[in-house]
Amino acid sequence: RTMSLVQNPVLIGCLAAFLSSGCYPAREPRWGNCGEGFAFDAEGPRHAVLLGAHALADRTVTNGEWAAFVADGGYRRHELWLSDGWALVNGQGWRAPLYWVDQDGSWLEHSLNGTWPLDPTLPVSHVSFYEADAYATWAGARLPSEAEWEYACRANDPGPFSVDPESMCHAATAPVPVRSTPSNRWGLFEMHGNVWEWCSDWYDATYYESIKTKLNIDPTGPLQSNDPVEPAIPKKIIRGGSFLCNAS
Repeated sequence: RTMSLVQNPVLIGCLAAFLSSGCYPAREPRWGNCGEGFAFDAEGPRHAVLLGAHALADRTVTNGEWAAFVADGGYRRHELWLSDGWALVNGQGWRAPLYWVDQDGSWLEHSLNGTWPLDPTLPVSHVSFYEADAYATWAGARLPSEAEWEYACRANDPGPFSVDPESMCHAATAPVPVRSTPSNRWGLFEMHGNVWEWCSDWYDATYYESIKTKLNIDPTGPLQSNDPVEPAIPKKIIRGGSFLCNAS
């Protein structure tokens, strides 16, 4: 799935990939649809990927963590932001995620279930790619590549999902606090459902086709966005689905 860099009216969170080497040893998995069942055109063909050691956070960033980013001047510190993102911060007056409301020094959040005091245990949502990237920089991390995200999500599980579909947070009316559902084999939580998660890669509808015969070592994705349907809108990859999605 893809999303415009500045589009944030859907539930999108942030999963940080830490710069230090760590959890996952090098592997040569194969990504992409294998030709069985329905898949979008851009989800195949299968291709080989070699990943070096890296570490991912075991769950998405919480509202409480994001509030600390805001309190530390995250929306006022230009050094944290990509140049296009910083222009939007100033041009559109971004000071917090889209549906946060400052009421006498305390944060409220608009949701499908009304406006409530900000729950620090819920995953942050409605943040753009630029905001997610700035937060990751502030936290001393970065957004994961799509290959890193998929490897961590699959966790060497041969099935279509890395956890029991019945335990996913999907087809619901609200997200759940992080670490509320069973983890996958490698201890990562809510990789399916709850909130969509940003990856660092540009979206290119032909990217998998262009690399299918190569051994792709630590791929960072295409050099630029390429969506033939909406060529004028630059897009990045989002993965994992949200609580509003069906398991399929």
